[in-house]
Amino acid sequence: MDSSIQRKFLTLPNPARWDKDFAEMREVGINMVRTGIWTGWYELMPVTGLVNESALRALDAFVLTACKYNIQLIFTFFAFYPPLWGGENPWLDSRSIEAQQDFVTVLAQRYANVELLTWDLINEPSFGDSKRIFSTRPFPNYDRFEVAAFSAWLQNRYTLDSLQQRWQMTGAELPDWEHITLPETQDYQTDVRYNKTHNMFKVADYTFFSQEMFSRWAATMYQTIRSAGSQTLIGVGQDEAGVRLAPQFYAESVDYTTTHPWWNNDALLCDMLLDKTPFKPNLIQETGVMLVRDANGRPWRSEQENANLLERKLLTGLAARSAGIIQWLWHTNAYMTSDNENYIGLVRADGSAKPELTVMKEFGQLVEALKPKIQETENLPSVWLVVPYSQWFLRPELGVEAIRRAVRILGYGFGVVPQLIGEYQVAALAQTGHQPRTIILPAVQYLEQTAWETLQKLVQQGATLLVSGVSPQLLETFEQKSRPQPVSRYEQLQNIDGAALQLTFGGEKSGYVKKAHNECRVYPLGTGKVIWAGLPLELADNSEAARQIYQQALALPAISPNQDNAVLVTRQMLKDGWLVVAVSESSSPQKIQLDNGLCLEIAPNRGGAAIIKANQLTAIFGGLTDTKSFASL
Repeated sequence: MDSSIQRKFLTLPNPARWDKDFAEMREVGINMVRTGIWTGWYELMPVTGLVNESALRALDAFVLTACKYNIQLIFTFFAFYPPLWGGENPWLDSRSIEAQQDFVTVLAQRYANVELLTWDLINEPSFGDSKRIFSTRPFPNYDRFEVAAFSAWLQNRYTLDSLQQRWQMTGAELPDWEHITLPETQDYQTDVRYNKTHNMFKVADYTFFSQEMFSRWAATMYQTIRSAGSQTLIGVGQDEAGVRLAPQFYAESVDYTTTHPWWNNDALLCDMLLDKTPFKPNLIQETGVMLVRDANGRPWRSEQENANLLERKLLTGLAARSAGIIQWLWHTNAYMTSDNENYIGLVRADGSAKPELTVMKEFGQLVEALKPKIQETENLPSVWLVVPYSQWFLRPELGVEAIRRAVRILGYGFGVVPQLIGEYQVAALAQTGHQPRTIILPAVQYLEQTAWETLQKLVQQGATLLVSGVSPQLLETFEQKSRPQPVSRYEQLQNIDGAALQLTFGGEKSGYVKKAHNECRVYPLGTGKVIWAGLPLELADNSEAARQIYQQALALPAISPNQDNAVLVTRQMLKDGWLVVAVSESSSPQKIQLDNGLCLEIAPNRGGAAIIKANQLTAIFGGLTDTKSFASL
């Protein structure tokens, strides 16, 4: 956006000011800028097929300014919901889609030969009701296009009889496909205190339906751009999606996936891995520090604390093997009516810089130092973590807590950065021939049959599968005769070695979390093995038992099981050495002892990186120091 007039930069253009802005960004190491129209579509195309030529000429100047400074430009077409342009449903009505294609075609044709310009189809999309933008789950729009598409989607997946059984509806309630209805608001209830009849499986089906409809829309827009002659990268700027149009589902329709890590500061590594699919780059496309207020209305964090949080986000993105990281945004957006929006930014409206800009400068120095050293690999990580989407669709808390706990144990406890694989995507991945060493299926409560069959095949080929919890597939496979039971607040699990491990399931978990048994069992299968913990380890309030069993499944040296690790430490191989990334969540300095004898220290709540060659530190960045020389660059 523009440093003076922000979002109106294409209708009130000032290329001289853009030149100054781009020069400042290039000076601190910025090599990519994301911009777009956001909600100003009608200013560029007031009616279908009629383009505002003056705005397009302004965009020409903007693109040429970026090219002058060799800055990659990502241009975003839409935001949240695409424009209707006379239609009824932005995702399903052909009138809307054709108008959107007309709009996209104009820009794609105009810049087809500009290699520095790439495309973002839509910023932070939501499906369904346009009045519920940013809902963590998709709510229906209840229009005729959506009802018809949902019915057709269901007919491709179920027989009428199997759908009646799944939704627990009689033949009188659902006599034919013409009587399909969309979920109602009460169907989304997951509170155990809500005991009125509601259809959670209908919500799960609608959620899956929303993923596939958006993937279809994205594929249509992708092909439109290619048909217009543009061959540069195409993505979708999704935020901390969870199941709100998740990149794991639409990755095949784009060239790269993204995530916008904003609010989930306690789960940064998970946020940045959740949308990283096996064969597409993942761009941390928007990250920064949101406004959080104290009771008196003052900001919760100081500006230096904001800078430290931004540093942790940038370094976590590096640890998560992202393709790049874009801070949002360069200039604070002073004209926004949202206090939060006009709070975010590196440079204030008066031109002065926040401490966050210093963090960006140093991160730019780190990236420059890494440029000649980065070593790409085609191999996936040897540890796969399966995202349990079927239970996430039903009851989000079952999916969110399980996957976050698993990532934290692997990353912070063992320095393992896994490859996350969606439950519905694991079958396609297995067909590519990639073979993991260890697979973790966390706290299963519901499971898709095809995923379970695929996991068994991977085990037969030599993988170790650690699965905790209970599902019909587990009970049937291992001939467990007893039915699933609710967990108690205090549970004991008998480990493989016979030791008793205590788990706690507090709050309302005894009202919605199930177990199979209280043992950790090992089942040989082909050349691999399945380790089955009958209690859902990752849904327990404490992590000691999960850490011990993870350590056994990963075949790693013993750890201290009674203490959480406050520092994420990862190592990545470079062409001539190693990159060590450290991110601390501790209020006190923490020592980091590397296996090559080097000892580093990370400052409280800071992130840092060190480049090591031949067991010697060659450069150190951020909050890291060498405890021997305290040299810092």
